[in-house]
Amino acid sequence: MKKILFVIALCSRFGNAQAEDMSPVVTFTFDDAWLSQYTEVLPIMSRAGIVGTLFAITQRISHEDSWSAENYMSWAQLKEMEQAGWDVQSHTHSHPNLTQIDDSSLFGELAYSQLLLRQRLGVEANYIATPFGEFDERVMNFVTKQYQAHFRAWGGNEGFNDLTNLDPYNVGRYEVKADYTVDHVCGIVSDLHPNTWLVFEFHKVVEAQEIKPYEVSKEILEKIVDCTVVQEKLGKIRIMTANQVLEKGEW
Repeated sequence: MKKILFVIALCSRFGNAQAEDMSPVVTFTFDDAWLSQYTEVLPIMSRAGIVGTLFAITQRISHEDSWSAENYMSWAQLKEMEQAGWDVQSHTHSHPNLTQIDDSSLFGELAYSQLLLRQRLGVEANYIATPFGEFDERVMNFVTKQYQAHFRAWGGNEGFNDLTNLDPYNVGRYEVKADYTVDHVCGIVSDLHPNTWLVFEFHKVVEAQEIKPYEVSKEILEKIVDCTVVQEKLGKIRIMTANQVLEKGEW
C-alpha cells in the first residue's frame, strides 16, 4: 500500500508537467560514505550553499575493522552531514552483489541498513542504490516491498531522467569518471532540457595524484559544483536532493 500511495503521489506531482515545462533539476549523489566525502565534499558543497544525497554502507560506517575505520566516515560524521541538510539513504549493509545472495541475506541487507540508519541517525531511508549496479527481477521484488525508490549505478537512461514519465524504481545516474573534463560535465549541465532530472553519481574524492577507478579529484568536483551553482543562479536549473524531488516535491 505504501508503494502504491507513493507512486500515485509522484503521478499527481508530475502529471501536469507537459502543460507547463519545468526547469531542469540536478542532484549530486555520493556512494558508500567514504571519509573523503566528509573531509572534502562537505566543505566544498557547504561553501557553495548546496547539499546532496549520500547512499551509505552501514557496515563500513560501524567501523567493524581497521580498514573501514581509516577509510569511511563515522556515525558522528554522517550525523553531522544529515544535520547540515544532507539526504542520507541506503547502499545496503555490507555492499554485496545482491543478485548473488540468497533471499534471507537479501532481506537482511535491505532491512538492517534501514534499521541502523533509523536507530543511529533518526532518518527513514526510503531510497536505495544497489551495489555494483547489479539487480534483477528477484532483487527488485524485495526492493519494491521495502523502499520507495531505487537508484541505478549506470545503464538505463544514464542519469537523464524524464520528470514527466518518472519511474521511481528506475532512477538513472550519471557516473562522473576520473577522465571526464570539467568542460564536458559543465556543458551537460548548461545544455539540459526542460523536465530533465540529471542525477550525478560520485564515489571517493581524492587529491589529483594517482586517481583510480571510482575516484574523482577534489579540484574537478569543486569546479563541477561551481558551474552547476552558476546555472542555478542564472535561473536555468534547480539543485535538489533526491528526497526533495521524490518525496517533498519542493518545486
